[in-house]
Amino acid sequence: GWPGATLANTVATEAWTEQSVVVPAGATTLAIGMGWNTTVTAGEVFFMNDVEVTKIAATAPEYQYTLKDHLGNVRVTFTSKDETEANTATLEPTNATTEQGKFLRYTTAKMVNSSMFDRTNGSAPSQTLGYAQRLNGSANEKYGLARSISVMPGDVINAEVYAKYVDPVTSNWNAALTTLVNQVAAGTAGVVVDGANYSISTSSFPSTYPGLQSKTDNGAPKAYLNWLIFDRNFVFLNGGFKQITTAGKEAGTDVAHERVFNTNPIVVAEPGYVYIYVSNENTTLVDVYFDDFKVTQTKSPVIASNDYYPFGLTFNSYNRENSTQQNYLYNGKEVQDELNLDWLDYGWRMYDPTIGRWGVIDKHSETYYPVSPYNYCINNPINLIDYLGMDPVYRNGKYYETGEDGKEREVDWDYVQNWLQNNNGIAATYSFKSKPKGNAEITKTDKKGNDNSFFFNGDKFIANSYATLMGRDDKDNSVGAFSTIEELSDNNLITVLGYGAYVIHDIYNSNVEGAMLGESIGGRLDFKNKVYDLLGIDRNALLKINGVVYNANEAGNYLWGMVLEYHGGLISPNTVAEAGSQILSWRRDEAWEQKAVSAGRRFGESLTTKGTEFKKSVLQVRINARLDGY
Repeated sequence: GWPGATLANTVATEAWTEQSVVVPAGATTLAIGMGWNTTVTAGEVFFMNDVEVTKIAATAPEYQYTLKDHLGNVRVTFTSKDETEANTATLEPTNATTEQGKFLRYTTAKMVNSSMFDRTNGSAPSQTLGYAQRLNGSANEKYGLARSISVMPGDVINAEVYAKYVDPVTSNWNAALTTLVNQVAAGTAGVVVDGANYSISTSSFPSTYPGLQSKTDNGAPKAYLNWLIFDRNFVFLNGGFKQITTAGKEAGTDVAHERVFNTNPIVVAEPGYVYIYVSNENTTLVDVYFDDFKVTQTKSPVIASNDYYPFGLTFNSYNRENSTQQNYLYNGKEVQDELNLDWLDYGWRMYDPTIGRWGVIDKHSETYYPVSPYNYCINNPINLIDYLGMDPVYRNGKYYETGEDGKEREVDWDYVQNWLQNNNGIAATYSFKSKPKGNAEITKTDKKGNDNSFFFNGDKFIANSYATLMGRDDKDNSVGAFSTIEELSDNNLITVLGYGAYVIHDIYNSNVEGAMLGESIGGRLDFKNKVYDLLGIDRNALLKINGVVYNANEAGNYLWGMVLEYHGGLISPNTVAEAGSQILSWRRDEAWEQKAVSAGRRFGESLTTKGTEFKKSVLQVRINARLDGY
């Protein structure tokens, strides 16, 4: 089947051929090779560069899917694969090796070789010998075979066993049954086989299991098919049982076995284990025989589920055994399990959810000066996600992009992630805030975040900077933790200006620089701390001043600049900068704070042109402040 008339003899004519082979049933070896199919000329050499053998699966591939929450945390992983596992204990010697790997207590069983009690090799009446387990309720024959399986929510378990018991009235026995009972009592070789651990059958059974549920009595021997359900910590949840009836009473006529089974499927509600076993708990001795004990587990599509603490540490997590491991968890990031570190790979940095901290400092740490460069999402992982390990962004609700035509269109989170990644993950390129019912607005801007628009309660606002929405003002004001937006009225501004006038002119005798140095940090010109109480405004509110929204720190800086410019005239920038550097020697003023000061100074300058009535109102507040002892 080689392509072409002759073999290739140059690189340019090198060729490739392939052949599909269906392996016949029963075949265990596949041999491949190449050979000459023409007469070989002396000196010819056949070069074989590459040989590949690929097994093509006959079944459909398995696909796995995930459900994520608003932060991209993988909560549930489920599969497209339909899987049902059924195992049967026939007790036949040819199946013993396989069955011992599936069923517990196999070596503690007393097995009887009889056509009358065996079901595997033929239904009654049958003359074919086979094995069944006997339980007569004696010290070593109370508890029989068992199967323990790991289960996941949604799994469905069904169990069945075929049973007979010897008629307690011996006068009803025929000769065949009498002979068999005597052989069993004598331990006749070839008829009775005791397992290697038969002598510890009862003592090896978990002692707490029999008392976990009360049993009923229908008049037949107290022999049962039992099932117990436990959680992952082996705490008993619930269970059930099915008692045999008189239908399987055997007097030697080889009646049909009774099928004992759970009438209603066992549906699993939470991760755990199911323990299924047979027992003879009759208070008087009676021979009960069990055969073809079968347990079927129909597995649900769920193969993994995870819950998370806020900073990403998992709890209540479980994975189905022998399934493909789900390593993409918190924020959808991959767990790095090398050396048991369990770090999460965010691209730029590795994150340790155990302590809620990054392993290295923030690449953009100068942008987040008030917080540790190792912190995660400014300590607000409920609302934010740091997609690439550089800048936190909001991750809840729906998102809208404002296009070049000025129109909005809805975009999904994948689009947001791709945009962030293509713009080096700089969160300042977006500004957005949750709308009611989980909606949010995103405005694409330049990398300095010049258009910081957002929606609140259905209304659109412009923020001083994206830091306004992130709440990076001080340690007490968490990310986005504002309850409302308050707009400062003219009367509010007059109040601030009046109290500022009292401090500057009455206390410091118009020494503006002295007032700046003496009252700006924790003093009477520290409007970040004073203005909320002064105006009776909720400290969790953002402040709208002259059309722009500010957080507490920015608003304080804005009003500080407004008051000093209004009362001090055109203070030189050098004077303000020099005083500011002394006041703020403990840290550098951030760019958004400087922006607020500059805006306040410009607004303060514009207020100096206000009319007489405005100035009189400021003077009256100044007098009141003096009387109040501000």
